[in-house]
Amino acid sequence: MRRLCLILLLCLTLGFSCGAVEAEEEQLIDSLPPEAAELMEDIDHHGTGFFPALLSLGSKAFERSTQYISRGLRLCGILLCIVLLCSLCLDPTGNDGIRRSLGAVGIFVAVTGSLSTLVSLAEQTMDKLRAYSGVLLPVMSSAMAVSGGPTTAAALHGGTVLFANLLMSFLSRVLIPCVYFYLTLGAAEAALASKLLGELRELVSWLIEKSMRLILYLFTAYLSLTGLISGRADALAVKAAKAAVSGLVPVVGSLLSDASETMLIGAAVVKNSVGILGLLAILSIVILPFLRVGIQFLLIKLTSACAGSVGMPEHVQYLKQVSTGVGFLLAMTGICASLFLISMVCYLRVVNV
Repeated sequence: MRRLCLILLLCLTLGFSCGAVEAEEEQLIDSLPPEAAELMEDIDHHGTGFFPALLSLGSKAFERSTQYISRGLRLCGILLCIVLLCSLCLDPTGNDGIRRSLGAVGIFVAVTGSLSTLVSLAEQTMDKLRAYSGVLLPVMSSAMAVSGGPTTAAALHGGTVLFANLLMSFLSRVLIPCVYFYLTLGAAEAALASKLLGELRELVSWLIEKSMRLILYLFTAYLSLTGLISGRADALAVKAAKAAVSGLVPVVGSLLSDASETMLIGAAVVKNSVGILGLLAILSIVILPFLRVGIQFLLIKLTSACAGSVGMPEHVQYLKQVSTGVGFLLAMTGICASLFLISMVCYLRVVNV
C-alpha cells in the first residue's frame, strides 16, 4: 500500500512538472515580439533539438533578409554617384578643397539618414531584449532555485539585469552619440584634410571599442567572482565572450564566430525544451536586426572597395570610416545578445532544463 501511494505521488508530481513546463513554454512564446514570434512559428524545438531548430530559424531569417539588400544597394549607389561626380568634376581654380568638401558633406548627408534608421533599429532591439528578459530570466531563475541553487539564481538574475541595464543605457546615451561624432569628425577630416581631426577621430574610435570590451569583461568578471562560472566548460564560455568583442570592427567577423561559439557551449548542456526555447527566443529577437545591419556593413565595405579605383583618396577613406561606424552598431547589437546568451549558459549549467 505504501509503495502504491508513493507511485501515485510520483505520477502526480511528474504530471504537475510537465504541466508547469508547458505553461512556461507557452508564456515564453506568447511574450515574444511579433517579428520574432513569426520566425518561431512551425519550429519544432521538442523533436528536432537545438541545432536543427537553429538551422530552421536561420533559414527563415535569411529568406526575410533579402529585402534589406535592395535598400542597402540604393544607399551604396548614391554614395558611388557622389564619389564619382566629385572625381570627374574639375575645379577651374585647380584647388581640390571644394571637391573634397562637397563630397564629404554629400556622403555624410546620405549616410546620416540610413544610419539613423539603423540606430533606431539597434535601440529597438535592445529594448526588446530587455523586455523579454523580464519574462525569460524569472523562468530560468525559478528553475535554478528549485534545482537547489536559490542564492546562485538570485545572483545571476540580479547581475544579468544590472549589467544589461548598464550596457544598454551606456550604449544608447554615450556610445551611439559617439558613433555620430565619429562620422562627423571623419567628414570634417575628409573635407579639410586635417591630421588633427584624424587623430581625434581615431581616439573616439578607440574609446568606443574599449568601452564595449570593458562592460562585457566586467560582466564575466562578476560571474567568475560570484562562482557562477567555474570549470573547463565555463572557462570556454568566458573565452568566447571576451573574444566576441576582442576585434570589434575589425571585429565583426570574430564577433559572429565567437558569439556562435558561446551558443554552441550553451547548446551542449541543453537537455530539453525550456532551455532550447530560451536560446532560440533570444536569437529570434536579434537575428533580423543583426542581418540588416550586417548586410549594410558589407555593402558599404564593397562600395569603398569599388570607389578606390575612381574616387578621391579622402572620400574613399571616409567610406571606410562609414563602414566602421555601421560595424560599431553591428557589434553593439551582438554584444547585447551575447550578454543574455552567456547568462543562459550559466543557467543551463546548473538547471539543464
